[in-house]
Amino acid sequence: MNTHKSMSDHVKIISFNALVKDRNADVRVTSDNLVCAADLTGVMTGKNCNHANECLRDLDPSLFNNDKFVMRGRSRYVTFENAIQLIMVLPGKIAKETRSQFADIIRRYMAGDQSLHVEIEKNAASTSPIAEMARASLDTDPALERIKKRQLELDELSFQERQLELQSKQASIRAQEIENVLKFKSIMDMLDPTWERDTRLKLNTKDWVLNVAFGQTNTKAIENGEAGQAKLITISDVAQKLGYRLKQGDLTTVGKRVAKAYVKEHNENPPKSSRFVDGAVRDVNGYTQRDWGLIEDVIKEYVQECGMEGA
Repeated sequence: MNTHKSMSDHVKIISFNALVKDRNADVRVTSDNLVCAADLTGVMTGKNCNHANECLRDLDPSLFNNDKFVMRGRSRYVTFENAIQLIMVLPGKIAKETRSQFADIIRRYMAGDQSLHVEIEKNAASTSPIAEMARASLDTDPALERIKKRQLELDELSFQERQLELQSKQASIRAQEIENVLKFKSIMDMLDPTWERDTRLKLNTKDWVLNVAFGQTNTKAIENGEAGQAKLITISDVAQKLGYRLKQGDLTTVGKRVAKAYVKEHNENPPKSSRFVDGAVRDVNGYTQRDWGLIEDVIKEYVQECGMEGA
């Protein structure tokens, strides 16, 4: 079928002159893609305008219901989808030949004819009125809308199922973590019944329990910008990072200054942590990653006083 646009900006013309010889084969199409039913019927049946309208009025409602017509004044119009259905029930040689073409396309589709890909891609890129009307009809096809709606429902159902599965896995992992917490306490009680006297270890243990067993500390720490701040550090760690190797006497002096700076900043003594020092377990000041800046400032001030050079 050859197609072309009319001179009017408001009406397109579809021409079936490849099928129809020696007579008018033009079918008018409105700007909103409605096909003139009388024109289409005339082309398909070979009847003139009056007889074409009579043919439309006499259609068996069981084959094509009058509700499918869109009335514009006294003229009948049909959508692209209904135009195809109309061709399927019209009498006449051209209608029969067109139905044969439809049947051939369906046969090739059912057979999986790969050559249809080329034709489909060509139609997808075509700017002909028929191709444009067909694409426009897909956007308002109720059947496709139902398919899209059903797919959205299936996607939502699948998402909910995945969420339930994830929650089940998380509950199982949480139960295992709680069991690990109880095992940890049991082992610590066995190794050192006084382990809870270590303030820093107790605080770290509390954070760990809240985090792994109940998922509380992690969120709060992130919100406060304190994620990972509970890790224990030493004055030597900070000094080495700055490039200084402090001797034991220097570490003792810096340690006293850091403790004093900690009290000044927090209005309390640094928490204690048990460490193995000089061959024995001793309670020493325990600092964490959040104290890094304070320790760094004290070290820089000390090495500047002493005129030390970096490693």
